[in-house]
Amino acid sequence: MRKFILPVLLSLFMMHAHATSQKNYTIKLKVPQLKGMDCYLSYHFGDKKYIKDTAKFDNNGVVIFKNKGKNDSIKGGIYLAVFPGMGNRYIEFLVNESDALIEMETDTTDLGAKMKVLVSEDNKVFNADIFFLAGKRQSMESLGAKLKDPNSSAKDKASAKEGLKKLEEEIKSHRLNIIQTKPHLYYSKLLSLMRDIDVPEAPRNADGSMIDSNFQYNYYKAHYWDYTDFNDDRILRTPIFEPKFKTYFDKIVIKHPDTLIQECDNLLKKIKNKNSDTWNYCLVTLLNDYANSNIMGMDAVYVHLVENYYAKGMAPWVDSAQLGKIIERGFALKPLLLGKVATNVKGFDTSLTKPFQLYDLKNDYIVLYFWNPDCGHCKKTTPELNESYDKIKKLGAEVFGVTTANYEEIKMWKEFTNEHKLRFINIGDPYFKNTPHFRLSYDIQSTPQVYILDKYYRIIAKRIGVEQITDFLENHKKNRGK
Repeated sequence: MRKFILPVLLSLFMMHAHATSQKNYTIKLKVPQLKGMDCYLSYHFGDKKYIKDTAKFDNNGVVIFKNKGKNDSIKGGIYLAVFPGMGNRYIEFLVNESDALIEMETDTTDLGAKMKVLVSEDNKVFNADIFFLAGKRQSMESLGAKLKDPNSSAKDKASAKEGLKKLEEEIKSHRLNIIQTKPHLYYSKLLSLMRDIDVPEAPRNADGSMIDSNFQYNYYKAHYWDYTDFNDDRILRTPIFEPKFKTYFDKIVIKHPDTLIQECDNLLKKIKNKNSDTWNYCLVTLLNDYANSNIMGMDAVYVHLVENYYAKGMAPWVDSAQLGKIIERGFALKPLLLGKVATNVKGFDTSLTKPFQLYDLKNDYIVLYFWNPDCGHCKKTTPELNESYDKIKKLGAEVFGVTTANYEEIKMWKEFTNEHKLRFINIGDPYFKNTPHFRLSYDIQSTPQVYILDKYYRIIAKRIGVEQITDFLENHKKNRGK
């Protein structure tokens, strides 16, 4: 049996959504050797485990978990009985919301092998399947060892490979039989959730050449969610759904904002109940993933989710103050997305007498660089930008430096400019004479920040490092014709 690592935070993951739940539940477990010891009733949620309740084994080695009142309930999922006195070892079992009573017993000499389910059809089938897999495991390990053994002959390896394939087909057939003959069981839903997609061979021309080299990828992606019921919240309280969800967006879907936006919408459409736990989990996870993405351009996905879901009242669990911040952030980012025309920036040189504005530049590219003379990182990157200025100019670009220095930092700005002999355009607006001020229109919350614009002032790159500017310009110039 595996070990259960207690999370630092033991509070329940509270959901606003109202899922169907079973009241008057009773979970009874007998482990004779654990008399008087503590037991935690825990459950999976996403990639974490949470504690729902605690109790003690009585003098007969029996522990009972039951509802503590009419407002107490339990939601379906994969649960754990955790034994802190055994180093947090645990057993897993299923809670189907239609099951009001579960009775099991086991022995500490072998928690898994000695497990008996007395009451609960779901857990009887679940336990029987575990025993079935255990019976196949030894054969699979033996065959696997033959495949890895450098001393095995080619014939032995071929035989081992065939044997493994046969065992895998037996397991697949066994589990498919459970799904088809016991569709009412929660365990059947879990087996469906884990079910692999059978991808057919790609169609070929008469000469044997492949018609579509992307056929299998497209087929797999199109059928990836075939066996997932997004309208059953019990899929969340398992260790199965979260990695499947992450894998789809991290490894299956192409990392392009337009593609990801479409995929987010397609997935959310599968969830009919907009007040369900599944809706909450999927929408929150997607928003957080693209709010914190390190990939340039992914903020377009964040803005889309804010505009089309949060701003339209489809996240009712978020309080008004937090919702206001999310919407405000989304609208602040929208004008700064890749492809948008950059807002004009106006300011003055270090003498504060000569005006400059971004829209006066007519170069093929403009490097818009926001910095501050008192910023530790800027003190390093600004001289580096100055050193690469000649190379940037040869690539058809101009650097439009904009200091965020306020009126108290004017002296510091002038001294830094003179000390490092900055050659690129270097302006500021320390007295906030121009509106809208660039601090607001460019969402300047930290420095340095780099935007690269084309000759039409469209944003083609942003928030890249100074050391990446010349490489980006060279590649963009090279690929522009394409």
